[in-house]
Amino acid sequence: MFKFSTFFNESSQQINTALSTSLRKELKSNGGKVYQIGGAVRDELIGKVSKDLDILITGIETDELQTLLSKHGKVDAVGKSFGVLKFQPTGQTGEPLDISVPRVDVQSTGSGHKDFEIKLGKNISLEQDQLRRDFWMNAIAKDVETGEMHDIKGKGQFDIDNKQISVINPKAFEDDPLRMLRAVQFASRFGFTIEPETMKEIKKNVDTIKTVSAERFQEEFRKLFEKSETPSTGVELLHQTGIMERIFPKAKNEIEIHRMVNALDKKAFPAFLAIINRAYEYKIDTVLKQVMRTSNADAQSARSVIEFAMNRRKFENDWFAIKYIQNKTKEDLFNMDAYSKSWGGPSIMDTIDRLKREKIPTNLKELGINGRDLMREGFKGRAIGEALEYMLELAVTEKINNRGTLVRKVKEKYGIKEDFFVEDRNGYYAVTLDPSSKEKVEKLAAYDEIESDHVTIAYQPTEQIAGVLDSLIGRKYSIQANMYLANREIDALLVSIQGLKRQDSGQAHITISHKKGVMPAQTNDMIKNPEYKEKKMFRLKGILEFRSR
Repeated sequence: MFKFSTFFNESSQQINTALSTSLRKELKSNGGKVYQIGGAVRDELIGKVSKDLDILITGIETDELQTLLSKHGKVDAVGKSFGVLKFQPTGQTGEPLDISVPRVDVQSTGSGHKDFEIKLGKNISLEQDQLRRDFWMNAIAKDVETGEMHDIKGKGQFDIDNKQISVINPKAFEDDPLRMLRAVQFASRFGFTIEPETMKEIKKNVDTIKTVSAERFQEEFRKLFEKSETPSTGVELLHQTGIMERIFPKAKNEIEIHRMVNALDKKAFPAFLAIINRAYEYKIDTVLKQVMRTSNADAQSARSVIEFAMNRRKFENDWFAIKYIQNKTKEDLFNMDAYSKSWGGPSIMDTIDRLKREKIPTNLKELGINGRDLMREGFKGRAIGEALEYMLELAVTEKINNRGTLVRKVKEKYGIKEDFFVEDRNGYYAVTLDPSSKEKVEKLAAYDEIESDHVTIAYQPTEQIAGVLDSLIGRKYSIQANMYLANREIDALLVSIQGLKRQDSGQAHITISHKKGVMPAQTNDMIKNPEYKEKKMFRLKGILEFRSR
């Protein structure tokens, strides 16, 4: 035993928060002694910040401990048969704290890592509990009150100082095969080696690794990748021990694989699985779900990485890349890019960003034309979907970002007569009155030449405005008539349109009529200084159209 001063480190603060002074006094008065044990103590000695906080309380029975804890918070007894209680202190949020009593695993009763008899309670000593743990570095206990370390014969500290993983009991791997995978995971995380005798025991028992549950495989592989500075250390050890051969028989141990997994973003776990198992090619998703019970999302992302890896050159073609990603999730794309960056390859997201900078649509939503738009253009059934994909292909391959041009080209391909999309915008957008509305307006006409059928919204607009208005074509609008204006040559009706504004300068209006030889455009000047005006309040209806000149 030796004294270790920590002052006010993070784990001490966590304990003070989780175990109040009054709770610790009660535990002490009932014969209990509180220790921190396992990962948090190990990480403290290594010099790493730990999220683990496992508490061991000796000298007290499980039932009595549950009663005491219940006075200070909520207790979940789901692990009580293993001597573990989950404790949520009153007023605290977050993950509950694992508090256990000492236990010993008396005898294995089967091949699984949970197949053994357990003895627990106040008659089990701290040292007995330490000896049933997996590795010496994980068996060090720290007295919460004094800070004193309890390390049997200093073996835990010795292994930490020598950066090695040593098993406590030679039968540990036979009793719990998962410990073999944990040895590899710890060695990878901390940059340790596996002590020779421990390595020998792993190789001796490696065939039993198949008895470990698929979920635990996934958990340990994830830790190995996400918590290791150089995951290749773990990959190498998986092959050296023979574990990889039993879990993924086709997996290769190559220098290129090592280099790539070390360069991966730590959020790209599916890409990691794809790289170390790339020999499975297009079966990777099925294999991962069988062996590791990975989620459908992770399995799909891993398959996407494999597809990308096996078609690298094809992805240099913009249309191939854009077409491929249409049904991919953000997670798929992230993992594909992480894979590509791991070997210095091109990024799909770079391709997408480049096209967006060029204002080229990269998906159907960005195309700005939907199925309803094409239905109004005369497309029906399956032709709508085919036409949309063809337009996206045209946009990407020919770098076209003009909606009118795209519609004209797709209508040419399908033999549909051109209507209102005009490439050079040689025309204007207007809300055309329906027959009954037109009839109402014509009754106000004072001159022989009748116009009275539309409200001009934009005349030869900019591409940006045209793009917005194109998406509204065919939509019906309610029009409010406000004022009748006239001079000796022309008359008009001032209006407002619900949900739509005139884009040109001047007020929205309907030119009603004019004398022969007078241009309708003169209405703009007339309404600024009319000779006659009169309030006219009534409702009209119309539909937005593009009018060619």
